[in-house]
Amino acid sequence: LRQERKKIEELKKLAGDSAEEGADDKTDLNEALKAKNLEINKLFDELNAKRDERKAISERKDNDSEKMNKVYNQVTKTREKVNELYAQKKAILTEWKKKNDEYYNYQRALQAERKKQEQER
Repeated sequence: LRQERKKIEELKKLAGDSAEEGADDKTDLNEALKAKNLEINKLFDELNAKRDERKAISERKDNDSEKMNKVYNQVTKTREKVNELYAQKKAILTEWKKKNDEYYNYQRALQAERKKQEQER
């Protein structure tokens, strides 16, 4: 029993603090993703408004190219913001997956150690 406790303590040290947090703590992940999705949705609304504005300008007979270029540049900047938010969202998911994998690897190691201890008895 003492040896088993020692091995479990060693595994805890190897796993680090992130393994002890657990994989069930998804609330932070969900909140972060919801926040990013809200930002993305706002930007898509802005994009749609700019596209409508560009369409209205192009349908006019005077067809002011300066205004069209200005709106086009705004659309391009908004698209870049959307791409940046998608990259941030992907980074959040990647970081969470890394922590989740560490946790489950820790759990698998504990389970294997316990199984080994049971077989030795």
